[in-house]
This record gives sequence, C-alpha cells and structure tokens, in this order.
Amino acid sequence: MDRNPNEKVEDETEKLLEQLIDKHLSLMHWRKDWKSWRWRRINQERDHKKRIFNLETLLGDHLDEFRILEVGCGMGGFLVALILERDVSIIGVDLEKDYLKITKLRGKRYGLRLDIIQAVGENLPLRDGYFDLVVMFDVLEHVQNPFKVLYEVSRVMKVNGKCYFNAVSRFILKDPHYHLYFINLLPRKLAELYIRLRGRVKYDQHGGYQSLSKLHYFTLNSLIKITNKCHLKVLKVTGDRAPKIIRPLINLALHFYPGYFNLLAEKAQKIYERESL
Repeated sequence: MDRNPNEKVEDETEKLLEQLIDKHLSLMHWRKDWKSWRWRRINQERDHKKRIFNLETLLGDHLDEFRILEVGCGMGGFLVALILERDVSIIGVDLEKDYLKITKLRGKRYGLRLDIIQAVGENLPLRDGYFDLVVMFDVLEHVQNPFKVLYEVSRVMKVNGKCYFNAVSRFILKDPHYHLYFINLLPRKLAELYIRLRGRVKYDQHGGYQSLSKLHYFTLNSLIKITNKCHLKVLKVTGDRAPKIIRPLINLALHFYPGYFNLLAEKAQKIYERESL
C-alpha cells in the first residue's frame, strides 16, 4: 500500500530538521548527556511551558495581548511554543541562517508559517516603537556589542513596553558553554588553554561568538548600567541556573550570584532615531 504523501513530507521535514541540528551539536559530543540533550534540541518547543507561565506571572498579563519580538530566536523552540500555547503575534530574529531553517522546519511540524528575519541584534531592520514585549534568552553573551543590542531592543519597543532577558554572571561557578567549573575565575588565556586541554574547543562561526575570550559575562552592576543607558528601567532581577544548594541565598548575595541573571525592564522614554553609539 502506498504511503500518504503527507507522511512522506513529514518524514522529510523531520530528517532535514535533525540533520541541521546535528550539524550544530557535532562539536559537543563530550557532553555526558549528549543523547538526551540532542533529543531536547530536536523537540525544543515541548520544553517551554514553565517559561511561558513564569513570564506571564511576571508581567501580570496574558501574552496573547502583546506584540512580541524575540531577538536571537535560535532554533525556534520558544517562538514555536509561544504560538502553540498562546497564539501570539511574534517576530523572531537571528543571525544564523541554519537556525532560521531549523525554526521554519519546527513550525512546519504544526503547519505554522513563521515571521522570522535574518539580522544581527546590533542593527534590527524593524521600525521604532513597535513592540509591546521583547525577549532574549541566552543571547547577550554571544553578540559583538551587548550595549548596541540592548539599545536596538529599546528603540523598537513602545514607551512603557517591557523587555525580558537573561545574562551570564561573571561569578558563575560552572561555565554554561564548556561545562567546566571555576574557569571564569582564571585569566582568559589560561582558561582557554585549559579548555583546549580538555578537548572542548568551540568556534565562532556558528550562532555568534562561542570562544570564552569573546563571550560577554557580567557583574550585576555592569548589566544594570548598560541597561539603564539604553533608556530601559530595570524593574526586577532574579537568579537562575546556579547550583541548587546556593539558590536560597539569591536575595542575600545577588551581586555575586553564580548563575544567570534574569532582568525585566521597561522602556522609560521614546528614542526617535538611532543615536551615535
């Protein structure tokens, strides 16, 4: 019996999706959880219900009432999940062409036609004051200029619009990109040597900057400072992804939190045009 043509299309979609994802995971076979991590990447849209719920709780509003932009949408997991869960109006931006192909294929699983754009965060091809909400997850550490990215985010937001993003703490204990403890306490050249000796070298051509010496990690003061300079008022800071034993200390030692910072900010005033940065 001949197969349904739709089944053949679905099989081809899944095959191509996995091939593209594997291309970007190939340098990280050293991960102990590589097989389960690969499965999570392939099915990324299934893993965002908690993040969506937490974001709505933080905003005190339903996301389907917002015009949303995701800067650095990556492989499209959050973007697709948000459409499936809340039927939102959302645009995704990423610089990596393969990531956008993966995002399209992920949307194709559900018959979605996605609004995604290839662009760098430092120069968003979007009009001023358009979005109610901008989100960025695991993006700032990989860009060329975090200040310019935040400034562009602010420019495309409405006055009183919200921005929710995260950033890696300079004091993080276990590096999230190399899965090695305490390397961020070392001078960068020494840390890079140790990474090479452990066989965990990553290159900058995929998904922005990846080498440790080019990644941007922040103290809380430095992160708040550049956020405020972009006409964004920080409303709330929380911590994430630190060792469980340390998480209860978040309110006592936020400035030295050894994980990720999550920031919710609000646009304080109108930006009429790109200023000289």
